Amino acid sequence: MRFNIKSLSLLKASLIMGVLLVSQAFSQANSFLSYREMGLFQHTSPGAFRTGLYGVDNPAFLNYNNSVGESMFAFNLRNIDGRMEMMNYGLFYQTGNTSSAAIYTARDSHYVIDYRYNLAFGGPKMGLGFGYGFVGGNKSYFQRSNSFSWGMYTRPWSFLSLGLAQTYAIDNKDAESTIDVAIRPIPKYLLTFFADYNLNHRNSFRDGNWSVGANWEFLNGIRLSGRYFQNKGFSLSLDFSLRNMGIGSINHMSNNDQLNFNSSTAYFKFGGPDRTIFHDVKEEWVTVSLAGSLPYVTNKYFDDRADFLTMITYIDKLKDDKSVKGVVVDARKIGMASDKLWEVREAFRAIKESGKKVIIFLERSSIGGYYLASVADKLIMDPLGSIEITGMAVARSYYKSLFDKLGLGFEELRLYKYKSAVENFSRDEMSEGDREQRQRLLDSFYETMRADICKDRKLTPDQFDKLVNDRLLYSADEAKKAGLIDSTGRWENRKDMYAYFEGKEEGKVNKSERHLFTRKGREPFDDKWGGETRTNIAVLYLEGACDMESGMKGRSNAKILKNLFENESIKAIVLRVDSPGGDPMAADYVTEIVKKNKGKKPVIISQGNYAASGGYWLSMDGDSIVSTPFTVTGSIGVISQFVYDKGLQDKLDIKTHVVQRGKHADLGRAWSLPFIGFGFPIRNMTPEERKEREEYIDILYKDFVNRVAAGRNMSFDSVHEVAQGRVWTGTDAKGLKLVDEVGGILKAIEIAKAKLNVKKDAKVNVYTYPEGELFDFDSFIGKLIPNLFNMNTKIKETAEQHKNMMYRLENNGKPLFMIDSDFDNIDEVIKK
Repeated sequence: MRFNIKSLSLLKASLIMGVLLVSQAFSQANSFLSYREMGLFQHTSPGAFRTGLYGVDNPAFLNYNNSVGESMFAFNLRNIDGRMEMMNYGLFYQTGNTSSAAIYTARDSHYVIDYRYNLAFGGPKMGLGFGYGFVGGNKSYFQRSNSFSWGMYTRPWSFLSLGLAQTYAIDNKDAESTIDVAIRPIPKYLLTFFADYNLNHRNSFRDGNWSVGANWEFLNGIRLSGRYFQNKGFSLSLDFSLRNMGIGSINHMSNNDQLNFNSSTAYFKFGGPDRTIFHDVKEEWVTVSLAGSLPYVTNKYFDDRADFLTMITYIDKLKDDKSVKGVVVDARKIGMASDKLWEVREAFRAIKESGKKVIIFLERSSIGGYYLASVADKLIMDPLGSIEITGMAVARSYYKSLFDKLGLGFEELRLYKYKSAVENFSRDEMSEGDREQRQRLLDSFYETMRADICKDRKLTPDQFDKLVNDRLLYSADEAKKAGLIDSTGRWENRKDMYAYFEGKEEGKVNKSERHLFTRKGREPFDDKWGGETRTNIAVLYLEGACDMESGMKGRSNAKILKNLFENESIKAIVLRVDSPGGDPMAADYVTEIVKKNKGKKPVIISQGNYAASGGYWLSMDGDSIVSTPFTVTGSIGVISQFVYDKGLQDKLDIKTHVVQRGKHADLGRAWSLPFIGFGFPIRNMTPEERKEREEYIDILYKDFVNRVAAGRNMSFDSVHEVAQGRVWTGTDAKGLKLVDEVGGILKAIEIAKAKLNVKKDAKVNVYTYPEGELFDFDSFIGKLIPNLFNMNTKIKETAEQHKNMMYRLENNGKPLFMIDSDFDNIDEVIKK
């Protein structure tokens, strides 16, 4: 979901250009399917009926299609000497902002087929479209030419629509222009008055054709239209929708045989959703697939993954959807992080509380996948599946002895008990402070999961602990006996479970179902001209290590944030912070924008998997901070390291000589290996140099604490008491006033609405930033050559480890606002 203000100026310029072109005068255009010939299949002018004639009359109106695919077959019967003969028929297909059509016309034992392909760009208030037409059949007999068309519309308000379309023959100078206007004078009633004017360019303006009429959708999906033409012709039509299929007819009456009037057109529609009076009659089961990691941002092309916000938003909507009977969840390939696990689980819990049923399927799972699935009313596991709920453990490796053997020295510049980011290089065992905070994280995560699982599976805490401690693994049958699951079965046979909830015999249950992103999530909105009057909220993702150019990209995201504050149409901003910290400058680039614009717009922080150290720096100035129970946050502190040569150079028999001017100039100067240039500083810091570095760290720490105190409206001492580099879970952080609410990104959007005095159930437009890349080459190639993709993935993992090592060396001796990468292990034991 994205919002691009700049496109409006282009569309406005196109409107001015189109109006000027209409005034041109040329001769009759008859070498392509004309606008009036298409009138056989039109209820109204393009802007007065849904999306027009599937973009054939004006391709721009395709922007108002929200369907994943709708088709229509229409045929025209003409009364000739008392008998009805088929003269024309057409096949139309539309999906999203594209459409195609094939229209057959017969005359004097000859026929021609006009093909059209159309593409549209724009939004609810303004749009632009283009089309290309080519001809099949007896092209020469009908004197047909391939053609090019373009169109546009503007709907500045909910009651007015203005459209312009032009078609040009490619083989000659034939051309035509059409202008249409539609008005909806009564708010909330779909009574539309319309008029259009069509001009063949070689005619004078007075010789153009016009029509006027009205269209009334007096019940959902039932539309009656009447249209009067300049030549005293008249058409009366009826359109009847059954949501995913529909029928209709258009009856033409005229004495002008040149326009093939005194005929009837009948059509059948199927595929795309439409309003209907039967909208809530048929209840269905909705299937949801939770495969993969649910990334924040997806690529624009060759990427069929659902992004996290889209998925969680659609799941949340199901609880209020009256046509949804229940939700069936494919949780066989869960790969999301623990914070997302919790947010998705909470969304399913809300569906349960609304009175709908939730069925979840598992195959093999650890405690994280089982935690999500345990929310189900009925939890089903593959007969050959298994569950591992052995609890949680995290290991950390220590390298001091290894460094000593290699001849490397490592200085940990650590002033605070819990700031343990680099202690694994300077020690042989875990420090008291690090053990304390890690144990608390695991205890908090475990207790949260245990409480939720026990509540939904009707277990006591002691029973759950016994299940964890008694066995390494539970087969499907053992899991059923232990009360961990309800039954065994396979996803492919899921419909057999529906009878269980409907209390009916197997053969009498309604087994119809729909997929989450193909039907209910794509309601038609042609009834909402100019778009609904909604509040615009922006979500900016700050994901990855704090860095100026990579990771969370401090420089570019600061520019985006600045533009969002300057964009008057954006009323509130949600920053989704998912960062373990890093460079304080990168974090401050973003935070400085927030501080400068404090009070102009609500800024709500939604903390993801990590919002620690530099990640908390990104959070501290928000108007409100929302964190999940599985967020690792806090770590308010500064750490530094210095790795140096302690004999490795001698072992390698490398001699290094330094020429310097300045007492400390040689600090950090390294020897290097030939050809690859890799090496380590040749000496350690002196006591004076170390003291100076520590004093600087203390200055930065006090500055950090003061900034947090100012942003959170706390005293220095109260922040210092919970700071000192210690990490906290989101739940603990709330009790310490480091965050305001426990919740996910939907909670953050809800708070933003409240600060804007928007009702809780009111719809808002949510636009996400930054935009995704065009496509991921490795992923695209991986679909073609899976083994190559797997190899590239391994190479990337190795390269990422190398990058982390190089990052440490590049910042050797510099103070950093970060937690150690070993905290990733905590999330791994949960999400697998």
